[in-house]
Amino acid sequence: TPSETNQKKAPFCPVGKSAKDVKSCKCTKEPTVKGLDGNPKGGCVPPLADIGIEELEYGWCYLENVETPENPTDNCYEDVDWSAADGRFWSNLACVEENKKPKECLTTLQKPCIFPFT
Repeated sequence: TPSETNQKKAPFCPVGKSAKDVKSCKCTKEPTVKGLDGNPKGGCVPPLADIGIEELEYGWCYLENVETPENPTDNCYEDVDWSAADGRFWSNLACVEENKKPKECLTTLQKPCIFPFT
């Protein structure tokens, strides 16, 4: 049974958002793998060739924390779909949202960037 010492603290909602505005599902952080067709599988990596589907501009990812498998769009993305081949849920809208998050600037030595450069 969980105790007070081993439970994770619940994160705060971002400023200006309530719990209902924040989705419980999110992209997994596992490494991207190459599919049988040569294209990346998951990881928000776009297809190698432009296949003319604008929604795939940011690729797609496997999801974790899907609350209701019977109705996976509950508190998740409206495009959630099940992959029978991979046995899990995926979404490309999750990648669109991931792409909107600010990215930390890192140097080639993985140190935070300090502006202006000297």
